Amino acid sequence: MRSTSRAVVTLTLALTALPATRLAGLAQEIPGADTEAAGHRKAEYLAYVVANVDTLMTDWRSAWNSKNPGGMAALYADDALLIPNGGAPIVGREPVRRHYEAALQLAGDIGVSLGDIGVGEEIAYQFGDYRFVYTSDDVATQVFGRHVTIPMRYGRDWRIRAQLLLPAPESQRPASVAAEAANLEPLTPDRLGPRTGQTGGGRRSFLRRAFTATSAVLAAWRESWRRDNLPEAIEAFAEEGVLILPGEEPRFGRAAIRSRLSDLLPAIGALHTTILDFDASGGLSYAYGRYFCQCRRDHGGDVLGHYLSVLTTEGSEWHIRALVLWTDVAEGDAAVSAACRPVDGMRATPLL
Repeated sequence: MRSTSRAVVTLTLALTALPATRLAGLAQEIPGADTEAAGHRKAEYLAYVVANVDTLMTDWRSAWNSKNPGGMAALYADDALLIPNGGAPIVGREPVRRHYEAALQLAGDIGVSLGDIGVGEEIAYQFGDYRFVYTSDDVATQVFGRHVTIPMRYGRDWRIRAQLLLPAPESQRPASVAAEAANLEPLTPDRLGPRTGQTGGGRRSFLRRAFTATSAVLAAWRESWRRDNLPEAIEAFAEEGVLILPGEEPRFGRAAIRSRLSDLLPAIGALHTTILDFDASGGLSYAYGRYFCQCRRDHGGDVLGHYLSVLTTEGSEWHIRALVLWTDVAEGDAAVSAACRPVDGMRATPLL
C-alpha cells in the first residue's frame, strides 16, 4: 500500500501540471452542498480521485516502459475500450494484452502529461499528451499525440474503462490501422447494464437516464451544426470545454471553439452519429461512436470517422467537456450506413 505522504506528493505534482484556470473550476464538479463543510469534502474527494488517477497513469507508464503487456492489461477494466493510433477499437482485457504484447516490442519509453481532468462519482476524465519512439526496420520515428483516458472505480481499484491514443497531426503513424468497428454493436438502452458489468436495478436506471441525457446533447450538437447555428453550437460546450477536430490542434474554452466553428459550420451539411460504447457515474459521462458528415466538396467532401465525447453536468444541464473527432475514408454507401445506424433514443435521419 502506498503511503499517505506519497499520495500527497503525487497529488501536488498532478495539480501543478494543470493550468490555474483549470484548477479554479475543478471544485465545482464534485457533488455536494455549497457549504464550508461540504467544501472540505469536495476538496478531499478531488484529492482522492486525482491521486488515484495519477497513480493509475504512473503504473500504466511504468508497465509500458518495462515492456510488460500483462501489467498493462491488468490496469484496464474487463470491458475496456482501447483505441490505439486513432484506429480500430479493441474491446476487452485479453485483446488489450495481445495488442500490447506486439506493440511494446517496437515502442520505446513513453512520457505522459496531464492537461485537464474532470471528476464524477466513480468515473473520471483525463486529457493530456504522450510521446514515445517507435522503431521498425531499424528506422526510429518520434510519435507525439494526445490521449483521452476514462478511469473508473471498481470496488477499491481504479482501472481504465476507455482510452484513446490519437497521434498529433504532425506525427507519422507507426503502423497502418483498420478503420472498421466490426467488433462493436450500436448501443441501445437495454444493453447498458451488461456493457458496464453492473446489472443492479439502480445502476441500470441511472445509466438509462445518463444515456438519454447524453444522447440529447449529442442530438442538439448535430442539429446546431446542421443549421449553422453558432450560438447553440457553443452553448453545447462547457465553459472549459475542449474540441479536437480531425488533423487539428486542441481548442480550449468556448472562445477558441467559437472562433474555429464560425469558419467551419458553413461547410457542414447533415451530421449523423451513433453511440457504440457508453458509461457514466455521478455528473460525468463518456461516449464513443462513429459519425458521418456531409460536407461541401471544397472542404473535402463527405467524411466518415470516429468521435469520443465526455460530458459533465452543470446544475441540471449536461454540456460537452471534451469532444475529439478523427476520420476514416468511407468505402461506399454501405459502409456509411453500417457505421452510422441510429441508436434508440436518438433522432433517426436518412443517411443519404
